[in-house]
Amino acid sequence: MPNNQQARAERREAPGQRLTYKVQKYRVELVRDGVQRFAFDSAPCAQTAAAIFHKLIGNLPHEETWALLLNAKLEIMGATRISQGGLFGAAMKPFDVFRPVVSSGAAAFVLGHNHPSGDPQPSAADLEMTTHLIEGAELLGVTLADHLIVVRSGAHVSLRDHLAWGSTS
Repeated sequence: MPNNQQARAERREAPGQRLTYKVQKYRVELVRDGVQRFAFDSAPCAQTAAAIFHKLIGNLPHEETWALLLNAKLEIMGATRISQGGLFGAAMKPFDVFRPVVSSGAAAFVLGHNHPSGDPQPSAADLEMTTHLIEGAELLGVTLADHLIVVRSGAHVSLRDHLAWGSTS
């Protein structure tokens, strides 16, 4: 990771000369970080995504948000953790969600987070964030296929159903 000196553009000015800038170049890389196997009897669907999120985060004592990255055929390409928080939430901005989605080349994604409280009902903040993500996804040309909330008991809530937003195609 570059230090602060490298991260800033350097501006050099000499009397009677044009301004010149020294700009640090960056590259973003997607790195595979292990494999976790899941076996299902059917093709990916909301129930499959919920089952994966249950296995990844359903029993955690703190809140985490993950994204399942999907290709154009809505097949699972991978999963990535978006944020990790405490008992009462995980702070994140839409940028935190879209960065790995866009970097991976995913055509769509399913967002999932857990409620350690055991209550799968979405909070006002969950609904507001999902609304922003739907709008952002549309602008970026990717599809938010669903946003699921999972809890330890195995229950889950689909915010797609809760908010009744459009189809995945």
